[in-house]
Amino acid sequence: MLTIARKLKKAEAPIVALFDTDDRGYSPTSTVPLWGEGRIAIGFRGGCQPPDWDALVRREEKKGRAEARRLLYVACTRARDLLVVPRPPMDADAGGFWKELTDRLPAASDADVRVVDAETLARPEVPGRGRELWALASAEGGDAVAARWDAERKDLLLRAAERPRTPISATRLAARTAPPPAAAAEAGGRDFGSLVHRLLEWMPLEDVEAGRRQRVRAMAEALAPSFGLDAEAADRAAAQVERALGLPVIDRARRASRAWRELSLWFPDGAHLVEGIVDLVFEEDGQLVVVDYKSDAIADGQALAQAAHHAPQLQLYGRGLAQAAGLPVRERLVLFTALGRTVPV
Repeated sequence: MLTIARKLKKAEAPIVALFDTDDRGYSPTSTVPLWGEGRIAIGFRGGCQPPDWDALVRREEKKGRAEARRLLYVACTRARDLLVVPRPPMDADAGGFWKELTDRLPAASDADVRVVDAETLARPEVPGRGRELWALASAEGGDAVAARWDAERKDLLLRAAERPRTPISATRLAARTAPPPAAAAEAGGRDFGSLVHRLLEWMPLEDVEAGRRQRVRAMAEALAPSFGLDAEAADRAAAQVERALGLPVIDRARRASRAWRELSLWFPDGAHLVEGIVDLVFEEDGQLVVVDYKSDAIADGQALAQAAHHAPQLQLYGRGLAQAAGLPVRERLVLFTALGRTVPV
């Protein structure tokens, strides 16, 4: 109604009907504009409010009540022929917004006001389909329309619950066909591997060799505590990352037309919806090169067998990236950070 009041401020309507006469006309104040100071006071909750917040709220609510009263006046004075004012029952918990108006209404009709008891008004006939549905619902055998709607709803829910593909991580799916590993675990555990991955993600690819050692070690020392690792583990992780950043494949990624690191990937593969994170992929001569970092604790002679263990995962990534980018995959490389060596798979 307040919106209507604004629209009708300079116009009249034959009939104006007010509504919601139990409205309290109140909304909690959480912001107070301080126009003179060019600022806004914001009070989230007790303990997180600016100084003199209660006084600011009282002032703002006083202005709000005055504005509401003005709008109520505008609404009431725009009726040309008839102003309809619903009045709540005496036992209703009526709000205060309309009280100034409803308290002035007479208890009985007079020359200016016609008081009507809504319970005495005849209910209008409902023409058309509404009556047909009412009669159908009361007929023997129940409501055929409702039964059909209920059946369609159940069928829709069943079809919506179907999952044509089962979500699965790339590592879990690859493990089903992967040969046994040459080494059972990452050097230093999963947290150590996560630190190595984070460093390789955050170190700029275009970082020049001069001064890179110092920057890698500083970042490793800063990040290690967040992975629960000590200074010795940070030093080992930095050494692995330095070796990895000096490899030819990283230099190729620096020169690539496009490169992505820690790229989230979802793609359909047979009966599965595969989810994974590709450590590094770059475009080279219109083809993709996929690189997966591994911090496995292996000897140089174990690299080929360990790479074969990881090959199914990179094959999955290659299929997904080819679907997403529409480009063929040129190479899939396992980068062993502990060895500073890449192995194609």
